[in-house]
Amino acid sequence: MSNCLICNVHEEVLHGHHTIPQAYGGKNSKIVDLCATCHNLVHAHANAILSYQRSGGKRKIKQFWTTTEKEQKALPLVHLIVEAATNHIADKTYKMISEFDSATYSKLRFIKKDLGLASLDEALNYCINFTHAKASTVNNTYNTNTVGNHEKKRISVW
Repeated sequence: MSNCLICNVHEEVLHGHHTIPQAYGGKNSKIVDLCATCHNLVHAHANAILSYQRSGGKRKIKQFWTTTEKEQKALPLVHLIVEAATNHIADKTYKMISEFDSATYSKLRFIKKDLGLASLDEALNYCINFTHAKASTVNNTYNTNTVGNHEKKRISVW
């Protein structure tokens, strides 16, 4: 039996913390022993940093550790999770299962065939990306006409 790497507390049962979370490809990463409290705090601290980054610095990061010594021991583990999550999010693909009515299904099949795509997933992905690109263009393209003292904005839509 060993002690928690961060707080040095001896407990009967310690958590085996993967230095790179399994969800981010760390199935075979180094494992360190942490007590349940420190293990939860490491993940909570990493999630708070990721949330801070995604919010553009708008969210505050609270104090997770009771001493500077514990924080210094935990930070390398926290930063490994943040780095793994940041790199993994950019590369991750998601599998989805969708249901469509027959008309939508037929349209997807037509798009797939018309564009020479390999699957309906590719056709759906094309539609999503096309719609997103078009919406971005629409949000930035306004035709402004002045009628009397009132300004009218007309959004150019496909």
